[in-house]
Amino acid sequence: MRSAWAPLGMGALLAAIVAPLALGARAAPAPPEPTEAIRREPRAILFSPDGDTAYVTEAASGTVAVVAATQRQVVARLETGGEEPTGLALSPDGRTLAVTNTFSGSVAVFDTAARQRVRLVPLRGMPWGIAIAPDGRTAYVAVSQLDRVVRLDLATGAVTASVAVGRRPRAVALAPGGETLVVGNFASGEVSLIEVATLRERARVPMGGVNLRGLALTRDGSEAFVTLQPPLNGRPTSYPLDVWNNFVRACSVSDGTVLRQEQQWLDFLAVGCADLDGIVLNGAGRWAWIAVGGRDSVARISIHDPLRVPPNGPVWPNHFAEARVGANPRGIALRPGEREVWVACALADEIAIVDAERMQPLATLRLGAHRSDPALAGRRLFHSAALTSGGRFSCNSCHPEGGSDGLTWRFVHVEDAIERRNTRDLRGGIAETAPFRWSGHDARLDDFLRDEITGLLRGPAPDAEQLAALRAALATFRLPPNPHRQEDGSLTPAARRGEALFVGKAQCATCHAGPRRGGNGRQAWIGTTPAGVLLDVPHLTGVYDSPPYLH
Repeated sequence: MRSAWAPLGMGALLAAIVAPLALGARAAPAPPEPTEAIRREPRAILFSPDGDTAYVTEAASGTVAVVAATQRQVVARLETGGEEPTGLALSPDGRTLAVTNTFSGSVAVFDTAARQRVRLVPLRGMPWGIAIAPDGRTAYVAVSQLDRVVRLDLATGAVTASVAVGRRPRAVALAPGGETLVVGNFASGEVSLIEVATLRERARVPMGGVNLRGLALTRDGSEAFVTLQPPLNGRPTSYPLDVWNNFVRACSVSDGTVLRQEQQWLDFLAVGCADLDGIVLNGAGRWAWIAVGGRDSVARISIHDPLRVPPNGPVWPNHFAEARVGANPRGIALRPGEREVWVACALADEIAIVDAERMQPLATLRLGAHRSDPALAGRRLFHSAALTSGGRFSCNSCHPEGGSDGLTWRFVHVEDAIERRNTRDLRGGIAETAPFRWSGHDARLDDFLRDEITGLLRGPAPDAEQLAALRAALATFRLPPNPHRQEDGSLTPAARRGEALFVGKAQCATCHAGPRRGGNGRQAWIGTTPAGVLLDVPHLTGVYDSPPYLH
């Protein structure tokens, strides 16, 4: 039987996903495999002020790896006390480390000298990015599900204030001096500029896209650079190159002006740079390094480049260099001294270390065991733009972390009469909700997967082993806890009244029946499609985390 890791019917595809090599450079020597059979899934990297220590969040194992940077060795692991640690921040003196447990909803606070957790603060609603104020006692946390940023007293664990921002805030950064907090809103593609003294949002800047993953400030804090994906969902999905683009954009932190001269389209010359993630800038403001999650690479582009000044400058980078790294790079950090770029390759369980100037691999630090696993192979396929003919997007572009991009698309590859459809959430056991699509067009999950790959992505047809890997991957996409319930998961009094209305007077349960409140094959016409065009009654599992609503 062929391995899920080997080239199957898509030869070059899996070769690109599983064993990428540096472009134009020799690959770094492979270190020995770890003996422990534990998945790590690194998400973010942060260096101590002196650059001697790196802290790496490991989402799969609920830990933070403490790495001796010069020796490139893991010297300790800190248990975060929660699930899926993602964001991390250090106090200015490096003595306090704060980590967000995104899935379970808490913030872990560590004494870095003792390497001990001193506090675990409950914070429901998927806390994501975190920044610590210059006083070392105050933290600002993006609470993604609730579309808010909270101010947290690290000594007491008390939330002292909060402010509404855009949809699904993730990345946060404090400008030098701590007077302005910059927030990247993932789903709405906006940058929120928050006045720290009053915790007031003084501007919300549309950056022209969604999936805003990366955020970095210039050293003086005057400009914010972000990575995001402008969707082209207003036109039919006839040609994959016209579905998504991938950009780096910037705005002024003082007044929110979008800096058109810093707009850079990375999909130039048909390279395809899908799912841009973390971004880091050098101190001189000359270069930016970006983790390209769907291409398994790290890219370097020039910024503040006089050759790109509009109206004559190009929209694509004037300078572009790239090094291939492990599967699904996300977090990225420039080690103090600016000679090394460290990249967290989430689905390779490793840190790639790249020469910042020559863009050649220096070393690979493996964090977890490399094992043949159908679900992991499927997740790599899901996150890889190699499935698409143009390389500009992946399954993860429309379904970030298995969820929904919140957009409405005009599909042309599905033979039904629905002109526009909202992206469905794939988390929480989608395989058990046949038939699939808003029209119920595909009776089997394999039919749905095959039609998406060959129709929307315009990739080669997957074989049976690849379909099995994708099914296994979908089964790993968990729904996060509902932050609107009580802490023990029970319904609030208001929710109980809503449940009574749902099954009683409103008669919602007539259509949305069963344990998933729908998703059982029933179809209905609700007046939003042409007469006679029925819709599959959707399940409502996880509806609290998948706006906007209706098809």
